[in-house]
Amino acid sequence: MKVALVRLGSASLALAALVALVLLAAWSATARPLDLVARSPRIPTTATLARLDELGEPLLVEWYRSAEDELDGEWRAAFRDIELYLQHISRHPAARVRVVEPEVAPDERARAAALGLSATRVRTLRSDGWSERRIWSALRLSLGARGASAIERLDPEHARELPALVDGLLEELAAPRRAKVGLSAPPGHRRLRAVLEQQADVVELDFDADASIPADLDLLYLVAPARAGAGHLAALSSHRARGGATCMALEPGSTATLLAGAVGLRLEQSLRGEDGGTRVRSLPAEQDFRGFAHQPDGPLWFEAPACVQGDALLAAEEGVELDLLAASAAGTREESGARGAGAPLLVQVRPLDPWRGRTIVAGDAAWLRDGWIDLEGGANEALARLLVAEARAPARRAARLAASLARPATQPPDAGVRWRFMLFAGALPILALLWWAARGLARGERSRDERTNRPRAAAATLGLAGAGLALVALAVRVA
Repeated sequence: MKVALVRLGSASLALAALVALVLLAAWSATARPLDLVARSPRIPTTATLARLDELGEPLLVEWYRSAEDELDGEWRAAFRDIELYLQHISRHPAARVRVVEPEVAPDERARAAALGLSATRVRTLRSDGWSERRIWSALRLSLGARGASAIERLDPEHARELPALVDGLLEELAAPRRAKVGLSAPPGHRRLRAVLEQQADVVELDFDADASIPADLDLLYLVAPARAGAGHLAALSSHRARGGATCMALEPGSTATLLAGAVGLRLEQSLRGEDGGTRVRSLPAEQDFRGFAHQPDGPLWFEAPACVQGDALLAAEEGVELDLLAASAAGTREESGARGAGAPLLVQVRPLDPWRGRTIVAGDAAWLRDGWIDLEGGANEALARLLVAEARAPARRAARLAASLARPATQPPDAGVRWRFMLFAGALPILALLWWAARGLARGERSRDERTNRPRAAAATLGLAGAGLALVALAVRVA
């Protein structure tokens, strides 16, 4: 009877150890890995602290966040990193930190909206399908009289790069640099080039011949491209992924169809002006640039443009929104003779992820050509300037700068093998020692020495088992 009880107790202890391992692994999967490297997302860089010392201007850091009970494990771990980072920043005499929960403070929510900040939509794949919710996580920095900049969406992926992001924002605010704009256009665009050179450093490209885009471009003007292969589409996709903006002025044809289709748009029926000619205009009443710094403030002129159409539902599934920037004026007709008033002439593809670059598409390449961009009374040139100003916004520039400063992975390529080895190294001794303890206790009392040493053996067994559990915890968390 005594042996059976001992075996039952040993089996219960083994089962409890296995349950503990499962619970420990589940907890560790949502916890932030241990900071075993010098560069931590929770600590400001030395460059940031040195820059604050040098500038001698007050820094206000405002974090607009959701409440703790609205977060899951990944977001909760990221928010903990942000909290610890802001605690470090607040210790600097020149820095002040405000943490705001807009959902419970209507005045703060209205202020955030006035600053262009809002909650972001987050989609999560669960067992019963996709779940969508809105989470506040935006960081705004104000540096004395030098201005302000913001990180519109500080998600778990980018929270790991928070020190580099803040360093980039401060560098941009302290010493703004000129925008860098790529221009790929056929002959006949000297005025456009001159306009861009007034605001930016212009890089001449021949996108038809060389499907490559410099990594540090803020904006790419792609005018009347004649080729669009797989390499061209891949280069444009990488440019958008780096946060670069693109303006495509397309001439209807197979190339334009491929390029527009790559961003979820299509070019349809060409239009004619009010007088039946090729000039088609978009008056200020048909324009909507509310998401920009200002309006073009005048009519936009196009030459027999194609309608730029898109599917809003399909775009939402792809994680983008379609913004109609300019529509045709009253009196415009399609080539077939049907009314064409209100037809989309200029459409912006805006990713829901603010870290990705926007794409503006026009079904006409003439609006940037000499003789059209500088039409008297027109706003084509003003729009070209506006797009450069938007692309050089501090938040957009800092995001791309941070990408170049991104720290390498904290674990070596063989880390997956290493943590699995540590896991087994911890789990096997636990199981082996429990089996050994059960076997030893089941033998009964054979000698006085055994009775004397049994408590010591039991203590050693539990101690080694605890060490194994600690090793498992460390392996899972580091991985």
